[in-house]
Amino acid sequence: MNKKHFTSNAKRTAAETASINKGGWMAVKLPWMAVLMVLLVGFSWPQMAFGNGNTDEKPHTPNLILSKRGTAVCLDNNYTLPFANPCLSTDQRTWTGAISTDWNTSDNWSPACVPTADDHVLIPDMTNDPVIGSTVVAVAKSVWVQTDGSLTIQSWGSLDIEGFAPPSMQSADQSYSLLNKGSLQNNGDLTIGAVNEAGRYGIYNEGNFENSNGGQISINRTTTRAVVNHGAFTNAASLNIGALGSVGWYGIENFATFLNNAGGNLSINRTTNSAIENNLPGTFTNAASLTIGDLAAVGQSGIVNSATFNNITGGDISIDRTISYAINNNSGIFTNTAII
Repeated sequence: MNKKHFTSNAKRTAAETASINKGGWMAVKLPWMAVLMVLLVGFSWPQMAFGNGNTDEKPHTPNLILSKRGTAVCLDNNYTLPFANPCLSTDQRTWTGAISTDWNTSDNWSPACVPTADDHVLIPDMTNDPVIGSTVVAVAKSVWVQTDGSLTIQSWGSLDIEGFAPPSMQSADQSYSLLNKGSLQNNGDLTIGAVNEAGRYGIYNEGNFENSNGGQISINRTTTRAVVNHGAFTNAASLNIGALGSVGWYGIENFATFLNNAGGNLSINRTTNSAIENNLPGTFTNAASLTIGDLAAVGQSGIVNSATFNNITGGDISIDRTISYAINNNSGIFTNTAII
């Protein structure tokens, strides 16, 4: 073989090419400059060029195909070399905000790939916090808003989470679909577990969580709790729990401050123990519509209160389909100045 040229007279048949294409390959034709750039970033080829059998012929442009697995294959001589694709190397996407606040811009993520439904999303504290805009349909397998991080879902924007965090991301919080240790503002659509299992917790909140004007949250298919609150959780829009599938033991387990404010519409179904479990040192304040068990059974009790529960002006609580108690005030303080 001539040291300057690698020659192959073997030609791929139409059937072979069709077979490769059928397997999900993407055809790419690369100029020699692109091949040289591949060499510069660390891939090693023998010293060779491609010809058609004539050793004096000038090298021609090779035809390469790029597989879904990140491998480039030369159709001319069946030579394969690694072709790195950072979007396939990990299922974790970390927000950087390098360009803007737009969730849907790839250069705002590391690696530079907008999250897919198979990706676990980490949002640390950055100068540019992510915003899911009014025309964006965002997806993820899990989302972790880290300490001092922030996420905003604008009106008509949406985030669909179908899955939960893997063991390496669970820490003491176990498996979650959405873990908030920073700030989350929802004015759009947030959907958890519409199709797939949502893990142990749908929303695990240790920060500030606001579901405001126009916001719609739907949580289904958790294994123990739809919402666990150790921070400040304010609902002034639609929060629908268990409409499509069981959410496990509790719809809401509260250990801190939970407000269902004016404009709020909180609905809970399909729990096995109780719809709401309000524990010390928690305070649960209802000033809007709270509907429990209108579609399906909620287990032993509608509300179990071991801390402070206030149903104040504007509050309207409706409870149905419990086994033992509508309200079980278990050594707590329950104050009602509205409608039950």
